[in-house]
Amino acid sequence: MRPLTAAAAPAALLAVTVAGLAACSTDDPAAPPSASTSASAPATSDPSPDQEPGGDPAQPEDALLDWTAVAGPPDALVTMGGDWTLTVSPDGTRARLDGPRPRTIRAGADRRISDAFLDDAYALVVAQDRREERPGVATAVDLATGDTRVLDGDGPVGTSSGGTWALGLGTAFYASVGAPGQPRAYCLVEADLPSGAALPLWCADQRHGFTNARVGADGELTVMTFDDARPSCRTLLSMAGVSFEDGEPTAYAGPTDCKAWEGVTLGGEARVWSEVPDERRIEQAAVYAGTGGDVTELGEAVSGSLLACGDAAYFARDAGGGEPAQVLRWHPDDGLQVVYRAPEATEGFVVAPLRCGGDHLTLTALTPAGDEQVSAPLP
Repeated sequence: MRPLTAAAAPAALLAVTVAGLAACSTDDPAAPPSASTSASAPATSDPSPDQEPGGDPAQPEDALLDWTAVAGPPDALVTMGGDWTLTVSPDGTRARLDGPRPRTIRAGADRRISDAFLDDAYALVVAQDRREERPGVATAVDLATGDTRVLDGDGPVGTSSGGTWALGLGTAFYASVGAPGQPRAYCLVEADLPSGAALPLWCADQRHGFTNARVGADGELTVMTFDDARPSCRTLLSMAGVSFEDGEPTAYAGPTDCKAWEGVTLGGEARVWSEVPDERRIEQAAVYAGTGGDVTELGEAVSGSLLACGDAAYFARDAGGGEPAQVLRWHPDDGLQVVYRAPEATEGFVVAPLRCGGDHLTLTALTPAGDEQVSAPLP
């Protein structure tokens, strides 16, 4: 059984959310679930016949990165980047930011750290209420100055309990309940960390929710939306060009209807996404890459592991077929590459999520041959 760690907690929450619609827009919280559409439905880009993947999955080439062991136990999840190291304690009660201006960020009473992000400009640590009764609290640290900013439940677009988070280009993205003219809607907020301005970006339709926010290599945000059907119908939406007053998100072209799980954009028309084909095995995904109208199947993956780091997409694959657990990289110019291979073992896995620190990728692998936490500079 895959262990639940501080960094893996969002994946567990997602399973509950998709099954029970824990985070969802509604005009009447007591009303029975029913799918709906509205004028705010996203623009769609239906796949044409040449966008259907065909043939066998792409075969990767070896391009192993220069991995080095991270100090400390592997259950203290670490993200490394530049001169900084962000470490979440095994019990999720505190995060330590080591570097030119070190500090400790504590989760607070009856809270647990659910997410920790690091890029070349900011560290962002998110703490959630253990009982999921209070809104989350996030602490952002400006790496250049050491200044901090707190995002919490106060204000018209305050944080929600649980919900997805993402960090990129000086902006934090999170879920909130309510927006101007939509007091009960489940909305995506963008918070500009230098100025502190937080504004709603987009709100889900009634009886819909969203999760799995990912900032792509091009700085654009993708979220997975879902309805209240059983099983849920899931769609990936790109938020490129969207504002609360203007523009609608665009559905990814290529994913199988209602099967999408997470996605990242890499610039131009390049995009990578995962699908969960079996609702009873949500931890098992298949990954695809799209460039314009062409779609390439990249093979099996651990759901929740896909992310953009540097200029490429990375995802984890469990041991199987005589191969140890792996991390793979895809870039439109380089194709599919194996960048990490766990200590030789026919069983084992890489803990999701992978952690990107701007110029480094860090991961934790658990295998019978030994557990390890390692980090490597990006190619």
